[in-house]
Amino acid sequence: MNSRHRIITGAALLALVSGSVLANEPIYVSATASGPSFAGTQEDPLSSLVAALAFASSNPDRPIYIAGGVYNEGFLSINGSSMEIYGGFDPVTWDRTPDLTPTEVNASWPNGIEVSANGDSSLHFLIDGMNITAADAAPGSSESSAALVIANGYSSVVISNCTLVGGNGGSGAVGINGTAGARGNNGGSGGRGCEDSTGLCSTCARPNGGLGGSGGNNGGQGGRPGKGTAHGNTGAAGGGGALGGSGGIGTPDQLGNVCGLGSSFGRDGFDGATGAMGSPGIASTNPYALSTAGTGVRGQHGGGGGGGGGGGGGVTGCDSYGGGGGGGGGGGWGGFGGSGGKSGGGSYGVILFSVSDVQILNSTLVTSSGGNGGAGGIGGAGGIRGAGGSCSSYGGSGEQDDATNGQRGGYGGRGGQGGQGGGGAGGASVGIYNGTQNPIMIDEATTFQLGPAGAPATNGQAGLSVEIEGASIGAIVQPDCNGNGIIDSVDIANATAEDINCNGIPDSCDCMADINMDGELDVFDVFAFLDLYNAQSPTVDFTGDGVFDIFDVFAYLDFYNAGCP
Repeated sequence: MNSRHRIITGAALLALVSGSVLANEPIYVSATASGPSFAGTQEDPLSSLVAALAFASSNPDRPIYIAGGVYNEGFLSINGSSMEIYGGFDPVTWDRTPDLTPTEVNASWPNGIEVSANGDSSLHFLIDGMNITAADAAPGSSESSAALVIANGYSSVVISNCTLVGGNGGSGAVGINGTAGARGNNGGSGGRGCEDSTGLCSTCARPNGGLGGSGGNNGGQGGRPGKGTAHGNTGAAGGGGALGGSGGIGTPDQLGNVCGLGSSFGRDGFDGATGAMGSPGIASTNPYALSTAGTGVRGQHGGGGGGGGGGGGGVTGCDSYGGGGGGGGGGGWGGFGGSGGKSGGGSYGVILFSVSDVQILNSTLVTSSGGNGGAGGIGGAGGIRGAGGSCSSYGGSGEQDDATNGQRGGYGGRGGQGGQGGGGAGGASVGIYNGTQNPIMIDEATTFQLGPAGAPATNGQAGLSVEIEGASIGAIVQPDCNGNGIIDSVDIANATAEDINCNGIPDSCDCMADINMDGELDVFDVFAFLDLYNAQSPTVDFTGDGVFDIFDVFAYLDFYNAGCP
C-alpha cells in the first residue's frame, strides 16, 4: 500500500454516508406532480427529469431523487457538474422502494442521457435505480443509439441497479450514383478530291484527311489522298488506354468513285475498344464508428476510332487527288464511380469516453439491433461512342475522273461504366463500449441482453454483437466463500482474514478496505465504499449480518484505519 492512505474518523465518514456525497437538499421529481410551483421539494416536486436537470444546473451539488413512474423525456444532457440521480422512490412517502416503484425513463433522443464533465476531472457521476430506454436512430442516418453516454473527464462514475436499453442503430446512408461519362465527338469528313494539273486543268492543294473526333481518347485523323498514280495514305490510329482503332489502308489509284467497297483494297478505320469498367470502392471496415466506404474507380475511356484511308489519285484527262479519309470517332468518356455507402449506427447500453474509476454494479445492459450498412452508389454509364467521319467524294466537275474517294473513319469505343461504391459496415450491438484508456470495474451481478449486429452492404464488414468492447475490464468480485453457489453477505463471514477473496493466495488483493482492488488504499476506496453503500450492495455488509446499517460503516473504518499489507 502507498503513502496516500490516511486515517479517517467515524464522524467524517458518517457525514458522507448519511446520504449522497452531494450533501445538499435533494431535488425531488414525480411523474404525478401537479404543482402549484414545481419547486423541486417533496411537497411540490418537479414533473420531469428534463426540468430537474435544468434546475440542477443553477442549483449545483444537489442530488436528484426521482419517484417511480414513467417519464417520457426529450433531450437529456448534463454538462460540467457532478451529478447523482436516484430512482425508485415512493411518490407519496418518498421512501425508497425501487422494486415496487421502478423509475422508467423513455428518451425521445437516440442518446438517452448525454453526460459530460467538460474536461473537469474533479467531478463525479452516479446513477442508481433507473431504467433508461433510448429512442431508435433514424433510418439512413448512420447514427447510434445508447442509453447513457458519459465523457470528458469524470474521475468517478458509478452505474448501479440500472437497466440501460439502447435503441436500434440507424441504417447507413446509401452512396450516390456516379454520373455518366460524356459522349465522344464524331470524326470529321475528309477533304474532297480535286484536279491538280497543268494546261486547261485546274489546280488545288492536297486535301486533308478528316480530323479525329475528340473524346475520352481522340479518334485518329483520316489519311491524305494520293495524286495521279499514287495511292492514298493510311489513316492514323485512334488513341486510347482502351485500344484505339487502327487507321484504314489508303486506296489504290485509278479506281473511280468507290467508297467502302472491299474490291477497292482501301479500308475504313477500325473501331476503338470499349473502356473497362472501374473497380469497386474500398469497403467500410469499422463497425464501431461512423465511416464511409470508398468511391468506385472511374471507368476507362473508350478508345478512339481509326482514321479512314485516303483515296488514290486519278490520271484521266487531268491528274487529280483522291478524297481524304474520314476522321475516327472520339471514344466515350468513362463513367464516374459511385460514392461509398456509410456504416450502420450501433446500439449500446452505455458508451464511455475519457473517464476514470468506472464501476457498473448490479445492472442490466440491453441492446437492440445495429443498423445495416448502406449500399455503395452504382457507377455511372460510360459515354456513347463518336461516329467516324464519312467517306468523301471526288470533287471535280464536268468529267468522270478515276480518282478514288477516301474511306470512312472508325467508331470510337464506348466509355467503361464507373465502379460501384464500397459497401458500408454493419453497425455494432455492444453492451458497454469503453472508449477510455482506463479499465472499468463490473460486478458479477451485472448482466447483458444483446441484440443482433447490423448486416453489411456488399463487400462491407459485418457488425459485431459483444458484451464489452474497448479498453481493459476489471471485476468487482464478491467470492462465494462458502461454496453454496450463492454470493451473499454470508460469504463475507466465511472469508478468512488472510484470504478475503478465497483464491488460496493471501496477498494485497485480500485487503477488505481496498474496495476497488487496485492494491492501493486511498480516498478512491472511500468513494467506492460510499457508492456501494448508497446502492445497498451486498459487498459492503462488513458485519456479515445481512443488514446495511451504521455498524457496517464502523466495520469498514476499522479495516481502513488498520491499513493493508
